[in-house]
Amino acid sequence: MNKVKEFFKKKRAILYAALALLLVAAISAGFGISAKYRKDISIPGKLIIDAGLASDIYIKEPLAERKTDGSYLLKTEGEPVDSNSFIVMPGVELPRDPFVKIDGKTEIPAYLYAEIVKSGNIEFTVDGSKWTKLEGKTGKNGGDIYAYYEVLTNLNSNDRIYILSEKKVTVAEGEAELDFYPYMLKQTDGSTPASAFNKDYVGKGTTGTYTPAKQNAAEVVHENDGTVDVKPGNEDYPVYVRATVVVNWKMADGVVYAKKVVEGVDYRFNTDGKWFCCDSDGFYYYTDPVAEGETASDLVKLFSAIGEAPEGCTLSVTVVTQTIQAAGGAVTTEWGCTVNDDGTISKN
Repeated sequence: MNKVKEFFKKKRAILYAALALLLVAAISAGFGISAKYRKDISIPGKLIIDAGLASDIYIKEPLAERKTDGSYLLKTEGEPVDSNSFIVMPGVELPRDPFVKIDGKTEIPAYLYAEIVKSGNIEFTVDGSKWTKLEGKTGKNGGDIYAYYEVLTNLNSNDRIYILSEKKVTVAEGEAELDFYPYMLKQTDGSTPASAFNKDYVGKGTTGTYTPAKQNAAEVVHENDGTVDVKPGNEDYPVYVRATVVVNWKMADGVVYAKKVVEGVDYRFNTDGKWFCCDSDGFYYYTDPVAEGETASDLVKLFSAIGEAPEGCTLSVTVVTQTIQAAGGAVTTEWGCTVNDDGTISKN
């Protein structure tokens, strides 16, 4: 009986050794380990084969902290986060700086990829000197795939590989989202980043959601002395203000009389020196940012009817206002204004 046991024991040892040799041969031929990141394979006899890829891969970014003026600031010294949420006015530039990190280290050649998934009207710029879009490739989440410009051979957990070139995005209007997901696969003989890509090997990503700020209509205030002021709504950040002044002849029943009213002939009005009219669009702009609770005074400082009114008609003055967040560049993007060094705006 002991001889039989010894025989089968030797047979098992030979079988394990043969399996080990086959496994090593498969790996050296460029296949056999196609698993995600790192793969430890052990068989009886304590043979352990390490694929040499990272134990985990993910994309994180600095926390974006909202300031009192409604803009956001990246906390680069703090702990990176998995997501950021923004409340924004259209056209405001927002900071984003996602980066790829790994746990462990990369000791064998590997390809690195980033999937970018966007929804809504959002603009951003990928660092074209480091990342190349793979045409015709989509990731597990349906986004575009970008390949890193070089094969990784010695990446460790202290390294950060950034994705965007300008560290910012701009949302034109409406809700939007911009997410990033990483992939890493080993390089094999004859492969390219495009041929090696496999959407099943996705890591942990980071998300960014953009919700439009609630825009309260500015209040048009008619004072007893005939002046007209504009008071922004309850935004909790400073805004710039612009308005249109529409003058019509109206009949007693409120119907607009079909005769054009001409400034300087039928009426004239003055504004405060902080308002200026832009001939190219007809808007009156208030030069200073207006904080919550403050007023853009004297849009109409003095209004006078100087012409002869059509029979049964009187002059009707309608003021239509708009506000936009002062911080973040939206007044330039959306209104075409120049922000001067002292914070005032101008427009030709």
